[in-house]
Formats: sequence, structure tokens, C-alpha cells
Amino acid sequence: MRGLFDIHCHLVPYVDDGARDMDEAIKMLKMEYRQGVRYIIVTPHFRRDMFETSMEQILKQFLRLREIGKKIGIQLFLGCEYHVDDGMVRMLRAKERPCMASSRYVLAEYRYDVSTEYVKESLDDLLRNGYLPIIAHIERYTDVCADWDFLEEIVDMGAFIQVNAGSIIGDGGRNVKRFCKKLMKEDLLHFVGTDAHRIDIRRPIIKPCVDYVIKKMGEDYAREIFVENPRRIVLR
Repeated sequence: MRGLFDIHCHLVPYVDDGARDMDEAIKMLKMEYRQGVRYIIVTPHFRRDMFETSMEQILKQFLRLREIGKKIGIQLFLGCEYHVDDGMVRMLRAKERPCMASSRYVLAEYRYDVSTEYVKESLDDLLRNGYLPIIAHIERYTDVCADWDFLEEIVDMGAFIQVNAGSIIGDGGRNVKRFCKKLMKEDLLHFVGTDAHRIDIRRPIIKPCVDYVIKKMGEDYAREIFVENPRRIVLR
């Protein structure tokens, strides 16, 4: 399958715990290209007191990488992986951090032990302010994953769910793989990303996941979550 999107990755060098330099970022881009990826939303971390790289630095490195991506054959868009806090909506409204590809979609990350109450409250805040939250790697949040009624509720509210490609094929263990499969069966999964960080650790691997989803769910479903849904972000 060609024309794939990767909507969650850390390829921009020098800005977070992702690519350590431009050479590594280029190698990761080439890995993505060989697997059929043609569009990438890069999502540098923002987390207070941990990842607070200036937008000036992020833009500088992103623009360099975007030009290199064009030569490889990949179109890059800028996003951000926000670690949700009480100041998130204010920062978005002030444009201190970008939404996904200049859209209203926001990639939202939480603590692993986050409560369902806090997730619902933060999603409601984003939605009331006109944003479209995508919950990053939802398979990591223990209390959220254990409550299927809650998962259905937040999707009904207007939130979207993203999982990591490796989780779908079992990198996170059997229980995580089973959870991801049920998300697909229940039509609660909207996006897949590599969450790639480096060439040797948390690598940009997506093709085995695409092949698995085609085998289990069919090509039309795979195209929906790897191509059509992400395309709505960049076209919005």
C-alpha cells in the first residue's frame, strides 16, 4: 500500500528525545519511504519542565528537514505531541505550539496512570474550544484501556484514538496486541503512528503493521486508518 501517512513521530533533530542529528533524521525518512510512507506529520514533544524547546529552534530544524524530505519523496507537516496540562488550551489559542498540520487536530499525550476523569475533563476542554483531540498511544493508559464504556463515550464526544504501529503487531506484549485488535473490531481506532524516535530504538517501522491490518481487517479498513483518516487532517 502506497501513499501511507505517519502522523506521530519524532524525526526533527535536536528538539526532543527523538533524532539526535540530521543524519539520523534522514536515515529515518528513508526508512519510512521504503515502506510506502509519503506523508509525515512530525510531532516534537512539549512537556513542561522536560521538553520546552523554542518554536524558533523547532521551525529551523523542521524547515531543513522538510526540504530534504521533498528530495526523498516525502511531504512533511509540523505538529506537536502535547503532554496535557491545565495550560494546554491557552497555549493553543495563543499559537505558542502548533496543531497538527495547521488543522484543528491536536495530538494529546497523558501520564500512563492518568484517570478517566482527567482524560474526559481535558478532552471536553479541547472540544469546547474548537479543537479535535487525538489521544496519543492510548494503549499505554491502564485505566482508560480497562473501561470500554469510557472508550466509546470519548469517541462519541468527538475524540479520536491513535495507537502505535508496533503495539498492533505485539511489540507491547500479548495483552496490548489483543486490546488493539479489539479497538479495530469495535471501530474505535482512527489513526496509527510509528512514534519513531531513533534509528536503533523505537524505529520507524510501519509496513509489518499495515500488512497485519490488511490480513485481519481487509485493505479497505487499512486504507481508512493509514491513508484516508490522516488525509483529513492535512486537508482540514
